[in-house]
Amino acid sequence: MSRVKEVHQAAFHRNGISGEPFWAILFKDDEDREMVGIVFDEPHHCAILELKGLNDPKVGVTFGKNSWRGDSYEPALRQLIKLEEEKP
Repeated sequence: MSRVKEVHQAAFHRNGISGEPFWAILFKDDEDREMVGIVFDEPHHCAILELKGLNDPKVGVTFGKNSWRGDSYEPALRQLIKLEEEKP
């Protein structure tokens, strides 16, 4: 079951000349939360944060307050990345 309801934007970042490249994806999940996913090439290397929490100084990037299971979102995000990479 996909946790991704709607994708707003997806972009590949090469991360400089020596960093690990990644995809940044803005999306709405199946509970209508606005989320950001950071997906690296290596399987199981995925970070998910809620945008609302990032804008709240009491939440921000605090573990346990803005922590989301990447494995719940990663399969759908990787399918999206595959489609993006196949575009001409």
